[in-house]
Amino acid sequence: MLQEEILGSDKPKNAERMPVLAIAYHNMGVELEYLKRYEESINAYKKAVKFGEENIGPESNLVENLKNVLSNAKETIEKLRKPRQRKEATEKI
Repeated sequence: MLQEEILGSDKPKNAERMPVLAIAYHNMGVELEYLKRYEESINAYKKAVKFGEENIGPESNLVENLKNVLSNAKETIEKLRKPRQRKEATEKI
């Protein structure tokens, strides 16, 4: 609903709501990560960063934080995959 409100209307009128939508995308990523839906969580974090860069500005503190969250999530998910990949390789032998 927030996305429709913001993107379906005049941007200057809703400029103060832009960070709210970026944070909503981030929160969706957090929930998906918690549910172990890692690819979807990364996509949500990417959407938060992209939306923030385009509508808030790439130099804003919020966007910098969103970029850090994305980077950390990628690292964490990669670490979770490595033991699984090793286990699968061992099972094939």
